[in-house]
Formats: sequence, structure tokens, C-alpha cells
Amino acid sequence: MESQNSNDKPGTYSRKSATLWALETIKEALNKNKGTDVQVLLLTSYGFIKCDIDFDTQSTILLKQTDIEGKYELDLTYITALRNTFVEKLKEETPNVKAQDNGAILYLKNVTIYTNGLSTALANPTVTLNDFVIFADQITGFSLIPRTVG
Repeated sequence: MESQNSNDKPGTYSRKSATLWALETIKEALNKNKGTDVQVLLLTSYGFIKCDIDFDTQSTILLKQTDIEGKYELDLTYITALRNTFVEKLKEETPNVKAQDNGAILYLKNVTIYTNGLSTALANPTVTLNDFVIFADQITGFSLIPRTVG
């Protein structure tokens, strides 16, 4: 879970990221062993996010090839590499610098974002994205939901 937790504070981790990793692990086990097809449902102050959490990816390239020849898309997981480079440079320039927060981020894929009011919003998602990055501290609750809902 290194890419989801702040490398800015050695020896620390985000309990929220660890909990969501456990939820994603349960989701994958259910989908694989029980034949279900569920996604994670996250509650934020804005609304709900239906998604899969990507704990396995950390890219060292900015653009990734799509299925269409000559077409590329931004790889948001590259942010971790850029952030780590920035922090290392900052520490070289100011050795006693300390991070103010945990900074844990989650990489989400197959994302549908709904505004507040799940019952009415499920019929009308606000936005659908392939990838999305969220700071873990923005998540106030979670559950699992069938992929076909919404």
C-alpha cells in the first residue's frame, strides 16, 4: 500500500487506506469465489462514488497507450512518483521539513460519481470516469454495491 500512503512521513500509514484496502480485498474475494459482481461505494461530503480501488498500480510513465493505436491517456498513478520526487527534493533543500498531514491518496477506476441523494442520483450520475484520484480523508463511509446498480 505504499503508493496510497504518504511516503512523506516515514514509519506512518493511513488507517483509512488500510481499511479500504481490506474492503477491496473482500470485494475481490466475493467476485472471484462467490460469482458476484460488486463495486465499492464510497460516501464523501459531495456525494457517492461507485468504483474499484486500484492498490496495485503505480506508474513511472505519464501517458499510457489505449486500445486505439496512436491514442494515449494520462496515467494518474504517476502522481505518486512525481510527489515522491518533489518531497525528496524538498528534503534535500530543507532537511528538517515535516509533512503537515498524512496525504494518503486512493486511485479509483471504473468510477461513477453521484451527487448527494443516492436514491434519486443513481438514475442520473454526475460523471463517469475511467480513473479518479481522491484523498483518503475525504471519505466518510463505504460499502459494497452491485456493479449493475446505477
